[in-house]
Amino acid sequence: MSKPVFKKAAAIVCSLATLSVLGITATAQTMTPDDSDIDSMTNLVDGKINIIAGTIEAVPGEVVKYPVYIANNVESGFTASGVRLFYAEQLTPCTTKNDKLIVDRNCTAGDDIVKSFSLNEEERIIGLGTMGSEGEKDNGILYTVNVKVPEDAQPGDVFLMTLEVDKLTDANVTSLDYATIDGCIYIAPTEDPGEEEQPADPGEEEQPADPGEEEQPADPGEEEQPDTPPAVNPPSIGDIFGRLPGSGELHIYWTEDGSWTIYGTGKLP
Repeated sequence: MSKPVFKKAAAIVCSLATLSVLGITATAQTMTPDDSDIDSMTNLVDGKINIIAGTIEAVPGEVVKYPVYIANNVESGFTASGVRLFYAEQLTPCTTKNDKLIVDRNCTAGDDIVKSFSLNEEERIIGLGTMGSEGEKDNGILYTVNVKVPEDAQPGDVFLMTLEVDKLTDANVTSLDYATIDGCIYIAPTEDPGEEEQPADPGEEEQPADPGEEEQPADPGEEEQPDTPPAVNPPSIGDIFGRLPGSGELHIYWTEDGSWTIYGTGKLP
């Protein structure tokens, strides 16, 4: 199988999960392509001119401006080139009433050279040819082409866009080293509503406590009072200190020096 046939076969719809296997980073550029898009690309090949098919997000039925970029351009620039973009069969390149591709050729990377475009609907190829007397040295968007996404596209669908370069030379007709990076148009997947956090059922919300059930402060009159020792009065002269067997009693007797004695009265049995 020749390389062009392989490229054509690869330009089909797939899912986002397969992009990493194909070497495509599914990071959408801006909805309106911009030269600065290449600043965020992490899969560029060092030491070679990179021809890049964009990776952009779309919605079903949308007409997008699909970009092809150039990055890591050489100091001398390029002049002559032949670049073929293979598009998925579900996509429709937009044309005028005269069947001319609707393209934007006046982009930063390519305003110093002459561009010509072709459309082969049978092979699903958008062709670009360039020529000029001076090299194009800029990096950025090489061109954009209007492409319509199918109305029945589903969230998560990916429409591959693959590139081939027939030639790339400078003003001295010296072949330049290049690398191609494929891209896609993809439909953003929708979030599963079942996985979204659901608001709490009002009936299940924690209700404030019934004021009637609130713990009431204790009645100060009911508070437990600390035990207090009984008052102890000092003995007085003549106090009965105790009783003796029979009819006798013990009395306290104070002396002048402040000491005291106990004496008994009455009869012993």
